[in-house]
Amino acid sequence: MLRWSTSELRVALSPDRITFCRRRSLRQRAVTPETIVCSSLSTDQRPWAGAIAALVELLADARQRQTCLHVILSNHFVRYLALSLPVELTQRDEIDAYVRHQFSVVYGNTSSALDIRWTRSGNQQQVIVCGIRSELIREINALATNNNLRLVSIEPLLIAAFNHWRNHLKADCWFATYENQRLCLAAISKGNIQALRTVAIDSERLTNLGAIFERSRLGLDGAPSTNDIFLHDADGLPSSSITNNQWQIKTLAPASINHSDSHRLAMAGNMMLCLL
Repeated sequence: MLRWSTSELRVALSPDRITFCRRRSLRQRAVTPETIVCSSLSTDQRPWAGAIAALVELLADARQRQTCLHVILSNHFVRYLALSLPVELTQRDEIDAYVRHQFSVVYGNTSSALDIRWTRSGNQQQVIVCGIRSELIREINALATNNNLRLVSIEPLLIAAFNHWRNHLKADCWFATYENQRLCLAAISKGNIQALRTVAIDSERLTNLGAIFERSRLGLDGAPSTNDIFLHDADGLPSSSITNNQWQIKTLAPASINHSDSHRLAMAGNMMLCLL
């Protein structure tokens, strides 16, 4: 059980920056996020290398006991998959094996290097699967241990954002996150994620998000017929990109990573997917 005097550090890792905020105690509410721009490490093939280097720099100043660390990972570091489970699968080990097999079908041999976790999404036969490089998770764990921090959670951005906003969404709609030229689009049915798609977007394609949404939803099972889309925009897209006559796009201000209610919403909505 955490004490009210426990301090807290929340960090969001992206390829080009880390965003963080600290609370001196769990009683403290409003904290202004800060950003560290990641240096370019051209000789390092790990896409998260710059973010880890920035985190090392940050933790050097945060070393103290009774500090909890929460980490949110950019969608650039996560692979997603929405699956419908066969009804005959009832045991956890059977589901684990089925999920890993389906993940390898979609992502190939690279899935063997991933830590794969899943959570049910409303319907007991529907699951959301996330895969993150095991190496990245080990590095985060080692940094926490070496700096006397208690690592409480590692959570993918899409899941963290959905948990934060789900009580503000319509029962049937689209939910999307955009950050650093990466769009994740989720089909929401009866308040739960039913299908997912991730799209890489260059600056030229940003001029018409509506067309990107239209193409992205083609072939998605369980896609709602509505054109209502709720967009968690982490980068501040220009208004010209968001304005669209066909899609009803509602922009959501990026949820502050120090928002402690996100975990309560996640637990209540059966959509908590932390890698710890």
